[in-house]
This record gives sequence, structure tokens and C-alpha cells, in this order.
Amino acid sequence: MNKSIRISKSFTVGDWIELRQKLSTDSNENWSKAIEVFDDRVSSRFLDPIHKIKKEDVHLGEGFSITALSVILCEFLAAFELGKIYKTDTPDGDLAPHEYSKSSRMFTEFWKTSVFEKKMSSDCKGRFYGDIRCGLVHEARTKGNSVIISDKSDKLPDEHNKGKFYYKQGGEYRFNRDLFLRTLEEYIRDYRKRLSEDSGLKKKFILKFDELAGLDHVWYFIYGSNLLAEKLNTRLRELNITALGEKKVTLKDYCITYNKASVDGTSKANINYEKGNEVHGIAILMLASELPEFGEKFEKGYAICSVWLNYKENDDTTRQFSGLTFISEKLSTERPSEEYVQQIVEGAREKDLPEGYIRKYLLV
Repeated sequence: MNKSIRISKSFTVGDWIELRQKLSTDSNENWSKAIEVFDDRVSSRFLDPIHKIKKEDVHLGEGFSITALSVILCEFLAAFELGKIYKTDTPDGDLAPHEYSKSSRMFTEFWKTSVFEKKMSSDCKGRFYGDIRCGLVHEARTKGNSVIISDKSDKLPDEHNKGKFYYKQGGEYRFNRDLFLRTLEEYIRDYRKRLSEDSGLKKKFILKFDELAGLDHVWYFIYGSNLLAEKLNTRLRELNITALGEKKVTLKDYCITYNKASVDGTSKANINYEKGNEVHGIAILMLASELPEFGEKFEKGYAICSVWLNYKENDDTTRQFSGLTFISEKLSTERPSEEYVQQIVEGAREKDLPEGYIRKYLLV
């Protein structure tokens, strides 16, 4: 990793790694610095070049350049808002919860943000991706009958479309690049404010800057006593690890059992291959470099193993993705302690795992 690479005008990968360690304290000073870095990247890579082009004010086709930069900025902002990382050449069913391969879905979700909700006609929300975004990115032109206009155009909206940056009028779909840019700037101001108050948004922010810095992430599958939030959070805090995401998942063709040998003479939870069975649990997202340290301190006697995890999207679509978990080959026939079993059961119910699964496999 080259720590000298700049991820904004005056901020390097090394600077981000150093700042990242401080963000878990949630101090205003550290987060003010993080927002400053975000502003620096947005301004130097997008807004400053756009405003330099606008300043020329010649109206000889530069609207395409302004719009193209604005659209790229919009996708950048949408990824921060939703906490998504683009992954190429991946089957749609093999995407992890924090990944996307189709920008169209992300834009559809992003338009629900209050700043955008009323500033484009409802029939234009679906057209934006194909006619504007893909048209400019792939063919350097708008598609269909969409046209780019400015505040100085003679095609400004009538009373019905007033205040909208994308609307249908006069037999064409008109995209006001000036109003769109102002809306993006309004969104950025709103985002900064929400970021200071929203812990979930902060985790998505860290995820995206990790990606800009070239840091890898893994999903850690949890099926045992770490299901208990109090226990897991205490352990994560001890190692200054921030869980950047959490998803309820299943691991197919495995079965949970209490057969891992422990130094205290009891057995701990373990999973074994068993065709047709499944293990329920959660997966949390963390830096790939953090999991070995977590295992060395809290999962002694287990080895890190690769698994395929399954989860359901909001539309009930089942997806699978690669994760890591801990499995032990150091086995025992001793019983687990009642206290340990209670921790797992309490954590499983806390995570709303199926009661039938809890009664059949976790209670002993």
C-alpha cells in the first residue's frame, strides 16, 4: 500500500489511516477533520472544475461537461449516502450487502433523499439513469428525447414544472444542469449536518473512505456467544474495531454443535459440514486486517475459514456472498457451561434468529 497517494487535494492514504483510528471515539474534532477531507475531495475534483467551466459563460456546448461532472459527483454522493461500493463483473446474486453492480438501483434509492424528492418529475426518476447518466458516460450525449438546458435557456419550466431540474415539457425531457448542480450543493450541506448526528451514516462514510484508500473489508460470520451485542461490542472496542455493517445471514450445509475443546474443560460452539442443514447468525463488516487480531485474542483454538453466506434483500431476493468465520478441529465430548449456552441463546433472540432453530440446536 502506498500511503503517499492523495485521496484529496491535501490528504493522503496515510493521513486517512491515522485519522480513522481516532474516529471510533466519535469526537467532534476528529469528525470535523473527516468532513473537511470530504469537502476537499468534492471541491477539488468536482465543484471547483465545474464552476471554472461555468465562469466562462459561453454556452457553446460546455453544458455537457458540466453535467457529466455533476452526474459523476451525484453517483459518488449516492455511494456515500447508501454505503455502497461498486463491484465489477459480479453476478447480481453474488453481491455482498455493501456492494452494487447496477447504478440504476442505487439512483432509485438515492432519489428518495428529501433534497431530491420534489425536484424532478416522477416519470423522470427512471429516465435519469438511461438518458442522462448512461448517455453521457457511455456515449457523450443524452439519450432519448432528453436535452440539457441552463438557467439562461429559453426552455425554462412552466408553472407546473417550476422548481424541478428534470421534467417533461414541449415534447421533450429537459434537464436543467444549473439547478441540478445547486441541488447537489444543497444535498452536500444537508449531508454534512446529518453526518454529525447519524452513527449509521458515519459508518458508511468510513467504509467509503476506506475504499478510496485501498483498504480491504471482510464479512465475519458470527454464530456463537458473540451474537450477544454487549459481549461483541466490548470485544470490538477493546481492539478499536468499528463494525461498518451488520446483516442477518444463514450458512447452508453446516450444522452448529457444542464440540470445540476449551481450556476451561467445557465445550464451546462450533460448526461442522452437514449437507442440507443450515446455521443462522449475523455477519459484521470490518477491515480485513482486523479479523486475524480479533481471532488471536478472542477465538483461540479456532481457525479462520472461508464460507458462502446467504441473505435476503428487502424484495425477498436471496443473495450469497463470501465471508469468513471461525471453525475448530480441536474437539471435545464435554458439555458446554449453562452460562455460555445462555449467552448464545440470549444473543440469538436478541438478533431475532428463528425460535425453532434456537430450541433445536442452541438449547442443550
